[in-house]
Amino acid sequence: MRKHLILLTLGFFTGSVFAQANDPVVMKVNGKDVKKSEFEYLYKKNNTGIALDEYVELFKNFKLKVAEAETQGIDTTASFVKELKDNRDQLAKQYLHEPEIDEAMVINEYNRLKEDVELSHIALPIKLDKVPGPNGNEELYPSSQLLPSDTLAAYKKAIQYRNRLLKGEKIEKIAAELEKSYKMPNTPPTYMGWMSAMMLLPSLEDAIYSTKAGSVSMPVRFNSIYLIFQVLNKRPSSGEINASHIMVACPPDADTIQVEDAKKKADDIYKRVTSGEDFASLAKELSDDKGSGQQGGELGWFGTGRMVKEFETMAFSLKQKGDIGTPVRSQFGFHIIKLNDVRAMEPYDQKKNQIVNLLMRGGKNNELQKPGIDELKKKFNYTRNEQTWKELCAVADSYFPMDSIFADKAATITGVLCSISNKPYKTGEFLEYMKLTRAPYVLSSDIMEDRYNAYVLDILKKEENNHLEDEYPEFKNLMKEYRDGFLSYEVTQNEVWEKAPKDTVGLTAYFNANKEKYSWEQPRYKGLVVLCKDSKTKKNASKAIKKMEPDVAARFLLKEFNNDSVKLVKVEKGLFQQGNNPFVDEVAFKGKKAEKNKDFPEFFATGKILKNGPESYTDVGGLVISDYQNYLEQEWLKRLREKYPVVVYEDVLKTID
Repeated sequence: MRKHLILLTLGFFTGSVFAQANDPVVMKVNGKDVKKSEFEYLYKKNNTGIALDEYVELFKNFKLKVAEAETQGIDTTASFVKELKDNRDQLAKQYLHEPEIDEAMVINEYNRLKEDVELSHIALPIKLDKVPGPNGNEELYPSSQLLPSDTLAAYKKAIQYRNRLLKGEKIEKIAAELEKSYKMPNTPPTYMGWMSAMMLLPSLEDAIYSTKAGSVSMPVRFNSIYLIFQVLNKRPSSGEINASHIMVACPPDADTIQVEDAKKKADDIYKRVTSGEDFASLAKELSDDKGSGQQGGELGWFGTGRMVKEFETMAFSLKQKGDIGTPVRSQFGFHIIKLNDVRAMEPYDQKKNQIVNLLMRGGKNNELQKPGIDELKKKFNYTRNEQTWKELCAVADSYFPMDSIFADKAATITGVLCSISNKPYKTGEFLEYMKLTRAPYVLSSDIMEDRYNAYVLDILKKEENNHLEDEYPEFKNLMKEYRDGFLSYEVTQNEVWEKAPKDTVGLTAYFNANKEKYSWEQPRYKGLVVLCKDSKTKKNASKAIKKMEPDVAARFLLKEFNNDSVKLVKVEKGLFQQGNNPFVDEVAFKGKKAEKNKDFPEFFATGKILKNGPESYTDVGGLVISDYQNYLEQEWLKRLREKYPVVVYEDVLKTID
């Protein structure tokens, strides 16, 4: 019932009838104004043909209940506050939107997808730290904490390496030279092969796609290293293919015998699939790639650069659907590849969301959402105190933001950092925010800028959320409706709905005073019908309950004559009218003989006939309880009308359609 009522309060009314100006008071309840917009909203939403004057009385009752709930403090309970907040958060999702994105950035990324690039690269550490090696010797690794001053010398050195490449020096020679001076975990090979957009971080793509084929990119920083890309070639995108494979595992360091055995097995499988055996079945049975093997070998859709070079070369060389390539060896083993389908690049509308998600994950979220963020900044009168910001950044230029010494130094800067909606935000609040979030970038100045942008956007979104009631009148009315509806429900539940069923004295008095409402023309049989497994059970059962009340007798029979393994009786208790039960008809109303139940062939009935009506309210409990609830509610409302003054402004009511 409760869920049903709450759903009703959350129905969506889309009519724009709530002009904020000229919104007169239509009613006062306990001194609180009810505006015309609120009353009109609810009247039009809930109007099912009821006249205005009738609805006014219902609305008064509703507001009186709300006033009583507030007096009782229901609106301040933790459960109410949480439920109201949770509901507001859910409803707000319909009104809050991610800031508008820069469509040009997304289109630019899509256009990049139309072109594949062939790459080699070298990596130059910006700063090296000494780290204990596996044999106790110190080794040099790229530092994980960088200040802006660390980058200058490394950048100049990266330019020197770039110039050597431009003069024709082999990139493999320079890469080998660099690798002698430091250790880098999981260093990728110098030659990267063919790649497409959306495979590398957007900042790296910018460097690659702005470089002509046959040339060398400017150094681009990625965390603690500078990368230089040699763009070997460019070509139109090869699109995507859907392929399956069967793999015979063979590690890179396998000896000659292992390689020969793996190749022979792969050749045998190739002969079987090209002779007509089902590729998917053989993949499930024989492939050492168990993940794809369970899917019949299918790898799904992929484009350039997603697979190892040898695999990709063979896969993209297949031209017709169903073509199967000869076994090809990669670092994982031998592959028998089947082409399932090919497709050109998807249209922009289908690819857009994927591109947006990639740019967001790649650290471009502030740049991508700049139009929307700028709009929010303007809307909420955002300003930054540049002097305070420079002081913070100066500390970050000398101390890494994740170090405790940075926190100590920055804590001395106590000025206002920015202002949003004319509310000042000091540096201390920003520094606390930084502690709660992990820094995704290594360079200290990048960390500061990234965290500050995230901090400001977080405040702007909260500010937008806090102003929804001001900006969207329908949201304001929905929240008001939900709040008051919940309060009305809770207080009525406490004062009426839960109270009535427990008030046996009141129910009895109400029933005795209103017996005529529950009389009937046809007699009823009040008692039990007991179906028995056999005559012995019938005899024992009827004797056992001879002096018991029906409720007690029913519980006794079910407990004493039935258990998990054996059931000797079936019991039905109630008020039976003629025609309701064939066994009652036979015994009480002298009807025809009832057809026996094959599992419980014996029966007896115990009870009495009530000719004119029920003996007590329990005979018609549900109906009496409902009527008694209505009675209690009306009496309660009378007291509320005496307790809380209500003033209705008839001149305003007349303006409501």
